[in-house]
Amino acid sequence: MSVLRRPLAAFAFVVLAGLLLSSCAEKTVQAPAPPSEPVAVVIDGAQVWDGTGAPPIPDTVVVIKGDRIDSIGPRGSVTIPANARTVDGKGKTVIPGLINMHGHVGMTKGLKQGRENYTKENILAQLKQYARYGVTTVMSLGTDFEAMFELRGPAKADESPRAAVFTAGPGFTGKNGYPAVL
Repeated sequence: MSVLRRPLAAFAFVVLAGLLLSSCAEKTVQAPAPPSEPVAVVIDGAQVWDGTGAPPIPDTVVVIKGDRIDSIGPRGSVTIPANARTVDGKGKTVIPGLINMHGHVGMTKGLKQGRENYTKENILAQLKQYARYGVTTVMSLGTDFEAMFELRGPAKADESPRAAVFTAGPGFTGKNGYPAVL
């Protein structure tokens, strides 16, 4: 399989791979390189399903450098950098990040919906939960106010990992229509 070239697809893939394989993180094979050297992360032995319609590729090696996938391929076809931190992926499947194209972020807290729930903190909590589920991007449609406009787009470098969010704005509704909470 050739190297992924599209940054958003690569970012989504890296985030999901990290989430799916985080339980394997304690199985480090090599010690991390000194801080002055860039460290590559290798997911070793996972099955990779790329979402193109092709069958999954068993026993792959995924090399991640920085925030980009450097190479992916069957064992033996990919060079593992000497300074790589290796994560055992055997028995796991790596898939592309999921995208929610119709969501309403921020109005729900627990089982209650209401304008009072629409806070920056609640929006962030929901975007972090999406990321834990493997959803890398959310399109929020028709229930958004000021807090969403502050957060839209991908997480900033100083933020905790979360799903990227895009918004259609405040939207509109008819009398007694959804979302009546607006």
